[in-house]
Amino acid sequence: MRRFIVPCVLAASGLSGCQQEADVLATQFDQSCTTANDCVRVEELTHSGSMCVYHCPDAAINVKAKAAFDAAKTAATSHCTSSAMPGCVAGGPLACISGRCSTAPADQDTSNAD
Repeated sequence: MRRFIVPCVLAASGLSGCQQEADVLATQFDQSCTTANDCVRVEELTHSGSMCVYHCPDAAINVKAKAAFDAAKTAATSHCTSSAMPGCVAGGPLACISGRCSTAPADQDTSNAD
């Protein structure tokens, strides 16, 4: 039983290769805002087995959470052996809707969203 406990403890600390991959999603980070200027667009990451799947940068978080988001994404990609990225079309403008960072469809007027 001890052999099992030690690797799992190491995995929880990020020191072992048995750590499971984790998706990096905007909803896992601070998305609070007062205006759209508090927000930054991010490219989320999900895993499909050992493949990293980068999503179009159509999610948004608070600009102060960007460094933590980038660090989590870097850590998550260390477990991937391959990657995929869909073709992306320019997203809509950043918006602060009901106090939460968001992106609006490209054709949506967000001038009154803040």
